[in-house]
Amino acid sequence: MQRNIIIKKIEQEKELSLQWVDRVRDIIEGKKINSDYLPIDITSFSFDYLFSARLDELTVKKLELKYKKIHNIYKKIFQNYFDIIDYSYESEFKYKCKNITEEDKILAMEDLIFLEAITKEFITYLNILEENQRVLIKESCLDRAS
Repeated sequence: MQRNIIIKKIEQEKELSLQWVDRVRDIIEGKKINSDYLPIDITSFSFDYLFSARLDELTVKKLELKYKKIHNIYKKIFQNYFDIIDYSYESEFKYKCKNITEEDKILAMEDLIFLEAITKEFITYLNILEENQRVLIKESCLDRAS
């Protein structure tokens, strides 16, 4: 896989991770949600494309674990706030808000703080990977020029 494509994928991952944090804030604040807020199935997701970025398996596994933690926390908060009534591609997304107590809100805020910390760590890893890819691109350009 070309390095510029890997960089683009890394940038997308960073953006998506920040969106999950924003969505949790929206949920806690009681904002209206849509089907984009549904927790995604991450069992089919993989960072295998990073192997072509010359990463070892341990590094890729660490990223996958952080990613799974982000989504598990998001899913937990979402399920504490909502029951899904109906969601199919043919019908409108329908959900029911659960009765949320002050204690529920406090727990959700604690989860949000944890989510923010894990997301920050995840993005830090991605920033390092992105920078490494940029260095490799520069090196390959220098090799071609000499």
